[in-house]
Parts: sequence; C-alpha cells; structure tokens
Amino acid sequence: MSFTTEIKQEIANVELADHCIRAELSALIQLTSSLTISSNGLGILVRSESPTTTKRIVSLLKNYFDVETHLQVAKKTNLKKNNVYTVEIHHLASKIMTDLGLYNEKGLQSHPSYEVVNKNCCAASYLAGVFLAYGSCNSPSNSNYHLEMSLSEIEHANFVVKLLSRFDITAKITQRRSRFI
Repeated sequence: MSFTTEIKQEIANVELADHCIRAELSALIQLTSSLTISSNGLGILVRSESPTTTKRIVSLLKNYFDVETHLQVAKKTNLKKNNVYTVEIHHLASKIMTDLGLYNEKGLQSHPSYEVVNKNCCAASYLAGVFLAYGSCNSPSNSNYHLEMSLSEIEHANFVVKLLSRFDITAKITQRRSRFI
C-alpha cells in the first residue's frame, strides 16, 4: 500500500461537523463529478479510481443530504486496468450544487463560495477533500518529500494556494500537461 493511500484512508475516517462535511464535499464534488441532464432533470455523476474516496463521497452525501446514490464499478481498458467507481445522484442535484457553494445565479463557480470555507476547520476539510480527489505525497522518510494536488483550472489552483496560506503553508503552482499542480 502506498503512503498516499494510507494518508487518504486516515483522512476518510475522520469524523466531521456538518459545516466541515459541507466543505469537504464541496471539494470532492467539484473535482470528481460532472453534471448530467436527463428526462429526470439535473443529475450528478461522480467518478473516481479510489475506493476510499468513493466510499467517503457516498457516506458524506448520505449523512449530509440524505440522498440516494447508485454505485457502479467498471474496469478501465488501459494497461493498468484499475477499477473506476461511478456514483450517480438523480435527485436534489441543483440543491446539492447550490448548498456546496458551487452553483449560484451566475452559473457554475471555479471554486466554492467563501462562506463554505470561512472557518479554519472548514478550510482544512476543503483541502482534505482536494487531497482525497487529486492529491499525492511521498513518505517523509523520502529525501524528495512533497505534497501535490492536481487541478484543472488555474482559478481553482489559486484558491487552494490561498487556503494553504491560511495555515502558513507556502505553495507554488506549476503546469504539467493540461493540469495545474
């Protein structure tokens, strides 16, 4: 088991207050999901290769929104052949996106509203969600010890850097292919 996997399992076992659940879910939903439109209306489709992250998302959604989810597991067709976990949310998608600060009258947001992360505990929970979704770190015993989180939007990367600075963590952004690390 990798060091990153161990850390993600520790994070996924942390119990949170409701306001912190909201912040962590905001990061997880923003980074791992897409919106769907069907005859049933707006839906959310969450995809992850991490069983730990998927289990956390389902658990937090049920606890915070009391929403039913549908889970599917499929094998990737590339060489690694990892499992891909897909969670479908058919009801309350608009309410969920609005409550998590990811959608408002102007449309989808590049990062959640500051109300979601105004408390330091909520900011920490949001960062934990970002790490669960697209983070990795080396073991401290490694001479090249570092933490990285991969984001698709520069605005979101800048938002994460600001949150990290609240905890006196200096971070830099670099572009790797089409992602911001």
